[in-house]
Amino acid sequence: MLGLYVFSVVALIIWGYFLTKKKMNPVTIYNMIWLVAILLYQLKISGLQQELDDATYWLFIMKSVVFTAGFSVFYKLRLNKRQKNAVKKETRRQKSIAFSENNYKKLLILVFAIWCFVEIVETIYSGGLPIVWKLIGDPRTYSDYGISTVHGLMNAVGLVIISLSTMLYLKSKDRKRKLGYVGIILVCLGFYLSVITRQVIVSAVIQMFVIYLLMRKPYKKKSFYLKLVALIVAGVAAFGIVGNFRTGYENFLNVAEINNEVGSSQSSMAGFYWVYMYLTMSIANINNAVVLDVNNFGGLYPVARTFLPTVISKAIFPTDTAIKIPNYLVTPAFTVSGYFIDFYVGLGALGVAIIAALYGILGGLIYNAIQKKMNDRNILLYAVYVQIILLSFFYNHLLYLPSGFQLVIILVFYYFLTRNKDRHETS
Repeated sequence: MLGLYVFSVVALIIWGYFLTKKKMNPVTIYNMIWLVAILLYQLKISGLQQELDDATYWLFIMKSVVFTAGFSVFYKLRLNKRQKNAVKKETRRQKSIAFSENNYKKLLILVFAIWCFVEIVETIYSGGLPIVWKLIGDPRTYSDYGISTVHGLMNAVGLVIISLSTMLYLKSKDRKRKLGYVGIILVCLGFYLSVITRQVIVSAVIQMFVIYLLMRKPYKKKSFYLKLVALIVAGVAAFGIVGNFRTGYENFLNVAEINNEVGSSQSSMAGFYWVYMYLTMSIANINNAVVLDVNNFGGLYPVARTFLPTVISKAIFPTDTAIKIPNYLVTPAFTVSGYFIDFYVGLGALGVAIIAALYGILGGLIYNAIQKKMNDRNILLYAVYVQIILLSFFYNHLLYLPSGFQLVIILVFYYFLTRNKDRHETS
């Protein structure tokens, strides 16, 4: 079955290339990250990883096919629709999205100031920062920090601030302004390091890198790939350092059940082991859910609880619904289960098809938009989307407030700037 899965994914990647005429496109990115995760799983360096069931492979093939189909249909439909639009209307719309650096700077400073104020309030409310708690031996962790819902929203705002600052840094020709944008980025990243949140930091790095790739000047391929490899190695090492700081290397080896001959004394490989476990334990948990036949439990409840505030989900659904859902985790130490697990648990294979199609449709719309016009708004939207599908092996970031809500913030941001610009021009 592994061979059939690899063949299917490779075929879909080839189709994505012929469809978009681009080597790197959402179909390739999405299918490659899952292919890498499943191939790494075959190493089985952890005692928590069992042989994958044939039904699991079929589920993976189905989600890849549905994602690719959703992307293909809406990429082409959107393309045809846009081609039929009047040239005058299209030109006016594109001009309305082109703003001067001063417009961006004013709004960026305002949003950044609001973000700083809210995070200070959250820190006071929480009674300190997680990194300080860790250093003084306080038992509280990152999960004890912040105000419910507000913290997730501010993480989304912080990620947009980092992404917008990166874009302005690459566009600006003023040295002082460039330093200012770097300062904003460092403040945001420094804060997220202080609350020890790897997810936000990883999301920020991915989005910054995507923006850099889209806005970079012509480059030498050899130099580019060397930089890319260096970035990946540095990212893996940083992931391990933060993980060891939060959990401890020896404790991690015990919890992850890393084979003794592999990880007993190789602390230098901690970053790889951390990334390996987060990549592959999603596969293990999904396989366990399939083997235990944990699906069609709770209907929409498992889906709704991923993005609705707790107060609202409890008001809509019975309080005992969650108790009826059997546990499918291989171990409570690794709760990562990919982006579609809640849909599978609640609605079965149909749920997986629904969320895979949604991911593909959104990708088709955003990718067509950036292929049609690489303006600032589309660059930011695409950077967020790439982050979402790259981390789809980890969690459903599309319905995760800090990630998915960025799309809403960006659209609202440009909507108001467009409207204000139109009012200014007509006054």
